[in-house]
Amino acid sequence: MKTKWGTAKVDSHSGYYQITSRKEGNNAKKLHRLIYEDEFGKIPEGGIIHHIDGNKLNNNIKNLQCINESFHHYLHSRGENNAMYGRKLSEDHIKRIIEVNTGKNNSQYNHDLSNKRIYDLYFKKGLSMQKIAKKLNTNRKTISRRIKMINEGVVRI
Repeated sequence: MKTKWGTAKVDSHSGYYQITSRKEGNNAKKLHRLIYEDEFGKIPEGGIIHHIDGNKLNNNIKNLQCINESFHHYLHSRGENNAMYGRKLSEDHIKRIIEVNTGKNNSQYNHDLSNKRIYDLYFKKGLSMQKIAKKLNTNRKTISRRIKMINEGVVRI
């Protein structure tokens, strides 16, 4: 396919259109990213250009949105996009997953970093994400993700 950035072909590994010509230094760049930048300017650091309809070949500007990596991962791990979609786990397997991922059995266990504690500091005490991160010895991005999950009801308090 000819584009103003050079010739684009579907990359067999990623499934995205990729520029294959050396025109203007665009070789190996993903077409959807070039289209987005042409319309909206430079993609912010860490920005992911997401195809809203899930079709990697539909590069219509109305089908492209810039989102952060964690939200992109969330979108692609729901419903049919989740590798476990349609599979039923045994009750024993579910119990084991819960045991391994909660409380002191979790290798990343940090009592102060519980969702309840973050909820209280942010919503009840009104602390900023930066202050909470400092208080709990973590980074602001972690706190931001947790607050987002709380707001979306992904985690229970």
